[in-house]
Amino acid sequence: MKNSKKGISLIVLVITIIVIIILAAAVLLTLNNNNPIENANTAVTESDKSEIQSAVTIMMSSIMADVANSVTLVPASEGAIVGTKFQITGSTSEFVKKGTSGKWEIGKSTDAYSITADDLGINATTLANYKIDANGKVSSK
Repeated sequence: MKNSKKGISLIVLVITIIVIIILAAAVLLTLNNNNPIENANTAVTESDKSEIQSAVTIMMSSIMADVANSVTLVPASEGAIVGTKFQITGSTSEFVKKGTSGKWEIGKSTDAYSITADDLGINATTLANYKIDANGKVSSK
């Protein structure tokens, strides 16, 4: 008489469960160390920061080319660039203004050009999350 076995043995069942637990632990560790939402937020922050830095650098370079002087930024308020004025480095009274020809000129504080987020081509809400120092260096608040 043949003895036929039907079903799976207890050893095979235990081994299968152990393999599934190991795979589940590996997946959980991978997801915890590689959070896609956090990575996306970091990428957006770095991209915004880079975009603002480029815009400020281009504007400062344009001013320096026109007035043949170095400039610093005089912030309107802490961390805000809206209303910020470009000041000629080393001068307490000379600021940059936009001339009638569209070129930058040296003027007094009364006719200094106050830049806005639109001048830089940056969203004002995005810009509010960053601060820009006197040399045009952008950093997160």
